[in-house]
Amino acid sequence: MKKSRMCLLLILIALFTMGISNAHAITKMEQRFLDSFPSSISDWERQSSYNYEKEAPGGGVSISYGLNDAVATLYIYNMNLKTIPSGISSKVIKGEFSESKAAIITAKLQGYYQDVVKKNEGKAKFGLDKKMSFLFANYYITQNDIDLDSYLYITAIKNHYFKIRVTSTKGTLTEENLKPFLDSATDLVFLL
Repeated sequence: MKKSRMCLLLILIALFTMGISNAHAITKMEQRFLDSFPSSISDWERQSSYNYEKEAPGGGVSISYGLNDAVATLYIYNMNLKTIPSGISSKVIKGEFSESKAAIITAKLQGYYQDVVKKNEGKAKFGLDKKMSFLFANYYITQNDIDLDSYLYITAIKNHYFKIRVTSTKGTLTEENLKPFLDSATDLVFLL
């Protein structure tokens, strides 16, 4: 009888522990993203990666790349949604795009940015065959008395959001430097 209770207790502890660890597990696509993205894309060098799942389940993972004073952070996440339609036309992706833009304004209200001015917003296609459409918004941001250009791109693929945030000192990042990176990164995500 004592052994039965002990076995039952151990089984319950094991099940409870598995439930906790699985609540913060990254998806297979997120793991492939972390494992397969190279040390450089175009002239951009990989700087770091981060797993947001422990702090914010559904927050996914990110990889940052740098070029001179510019930083591009690529995010793959699903916000714990089982289904995210691919592309940019669904209410789900449009809602996430709105929330991403609102987060930039919230950062200003919280004092992280001194100023935020939206430059433009629209749609763009990236990848060598221009096969993936993105919603985008570009901003002028002032942070710590430094004027910055900030770019936000977002799409959905394989039940995940794919978001790119690029920030650089105002006027230093050219489309020539940014476009090959965006095309190559998009192609890599498309292959995941």
